[in-house]
Amino acid sequence: MNKILPILPAALLLLATASGSTAAEPENEIYGDWAVRCVERQELPPCDIVQFAQNLESNTQVMQFSVAHAGREASYGVQIVVPLGVLLLQGVAIRVDEGPVLTDYNFTRCNEAGCFIERMATDEILEPFKAGQAGVLVVIDSDGQPLSIPLSFQGFTQALKVMTERNREWADSF
Repeated sequence: MNKILPILPAALLLLATASGSTAAEPENEIYGDWAVRCVERQELPPCDIVQFAQNLESNTQVMQFSVAHAGREASYGVQIVVPLGVLLLQGVAIRVDEGPVLTDYNFTRCNEAGCFIERMATDEILEPFKAGQAGVLVVIDSDGQPLSIPLSFQGFTQALKVMTERNREWADSF
């Protein structure tokens, strides 16, 4: 049976701390269900866009999905974090609206914060997210059961544009 988690909207989760951020507090702006999160970091573009999902039953974060523009290059870093206890060989499957299932999202590492999917992406790879309204991210739990985490792409394109412009401005300042 595919369990669907009751999820708290991303815009209400901005109190969550940035993974790998410095001690500086991030500045956040909401665009639909996505936030542009900016924090000064040495030698790294300052902004990413992020969506969090929290299980209302357990009050725990079950997903963080972030995208950051590389600054000068025409590429993006995509990072998805889910809790420990998932089957790693399966990776994750993402479906946007009624489109094809995207399966090229494999786990790269796990630590105390959770298990990470990290990959580079182009505008073409991000196109389904830009055109989409809603989706689902599916992982396999430790019992071998699919666990569905709802995604929203409301505000994704606008947040991506704002973040990309800010990271390009940062890159051009050198």
